[in-house]
Amino acid sequence: MRTFTTSGRHCRQSQRGLQSQRGFTLVELLVVIAIIGILVALLLPAIQAAREAARRAQCKNNLKQMGLAALNHESTHGFYPTGGWNYDWGPDPNRGFGKKQPAGWMYGLLPYMELQNLRNLGSGGKIGTAGYQQAMTQLIQTSVDAYHCPSRSTPVLALSLWNSPVKNLGNWVRPLATREGIFKSDYAANSGDTMFSDGAEWFSGSPNALNGDYSQVDDFITTKFSQLPTDFCDGPGVGRDRLLFRRCQSGVSYVRSEIKMAQIEDGTTNTYLFGEKYMAPETYTGATSSSEPSFSFGSNQGAYCGYEWDNQRRAWNPVADLEDNQESYQPRADTPNFTSSLIWGSAHPSAFHMVFCDGSVHSITYDIDPMTHRNLANRRDGNMTDLSGL
Repeated sequence: MRTFTTSGRHCRQSQRGLQSQRGFTLVELLVVIAIIGILVALLLPAIQAAREAARRAQCKNNLKQMGLAALNHESTHGFYPTGGWNYDWGPDPNRGFGKKQPAGWMYGLLPYMELQNLRNLGSGGKIGTAGYQQAMTQLIQTSVDAYHCPSRSTPVLALSLWNSPVKNLGNWVRPLATREGIFKSDYAANSGDTMFSDGAEWFSGSPNALNGDYSQVDDFITTKFSQLPTDFCDGPGVGRDRLLFRRCQSGVSYVRSEIKMAQIEDGTTNTYLFGEKYMAPETYTGATSSSEPSFSFGSNQGAYCGYEWDNQRRAWNPVADLEDNQESYQPRADTPNFTSSLIWGSAHPSAFHMVFCDGSVHSITYDIDPMTHRNLANRRDGNMTDLSGL
């Protein structure tokens, strides 16, 4: 009996030992996995939101850098960076700053973004020589982080259909742009509410400078701008007056601009300077043909071309534009299969960022009132805006 009792106790103790060592059942394991999945699902949006907040902060910092660089440019040269000539022209390190510089505003900012080394590429060289081409290739293929919004995640080099020839660089730009790609930017300068935000109105048909001689071009410019001045802005009128008014440049950086701080009549705190430009997601990578879905007239040239939609944006004009077109100029978040070459916008879900002429950066909602948006774009319309309501 004693032996039997002892053996039974030992058996029961062994069973309890086996039970204490038992692992998870399949049901328990599935429950744990389900709980982990729920937790991940709850945390993922928060993680994504935190990452987007960090990207937005970096984007705002980029614009802050550009704003401060523009103020330094204005202090040094007496005017904000010029918009350059048009899409047929590129940078020339030997043409200085302002009206004589064919390239646009981002090229002019480089020395004030601690990128003087890029601005110096090709300096002293001659158009058409192998050394000059090599230097210009390096320039237009070098990525500048501050000109890139991290939320958009565009490639370092995007395909491009920059016109051929680029009249002060040569025929080599087009094949380079279509085969290897060139650097493009996610930002644009403020062209105001002007009807013509493209330098082709003044530079179409101009001579080239492929031999390094700009004398014929300079003569062409003198004649063209006497015929179509950019400062006829005081009323639509009729006939020729209306023709000239529609070419009024009401922004800060435009064709051959040299806008001084004193010319920001509405005040530097009330006027856009630079900001984020709209792009459809499918156009981020660029295109090798205008028939491709990835082609857009708002991003078919490089960051350093002259005054053109690629690096400029504008607002709706209640006088020069049709009223029905008002919605076409409303800023918006990047949207698949919606193409626009003229509007502001970004890859951020709720707002885009603008730096003003005083260097301050503001987040602007996409549903901003069209007239408020227009007033902020026009440097001289006399309409003040309460930024606290944006």
